[in-house]
Amino acid sequence: MENSIDFSEMPSNYTVCWHSNCPMAGDCLRHLATEHLATEHLDERKSEVPSVNLRAVKPESGSCPMQR
Repeated sequence: MENSIDFSEMPSNYTVCWHSNCPMAGDCLRHLATEHLATEHLDERKSEVPSVNLRAVKPESGSCPMQR
C-alpha cells in the first residue's frame, strides 16, 4: 500500500527544500512539499516559504540533517 500525503495539513511555516539533485529527494517530506507547492497550487502560490539553506547541507554524502 502506498502512503499518500495530505498537504492541506502542512503548516504554513513548514521548511521546504529546493535541492532537486538530492539523492534523497524522493523520500524527503521537505522536497515533496516543495514539489507540491510548485505544481499543485499554482494559483495559490505563497510568495514566501521557509527553506533549507542549500549551502549548509551536503546530502550527496548520504545523509542530511534536514531530511524528514
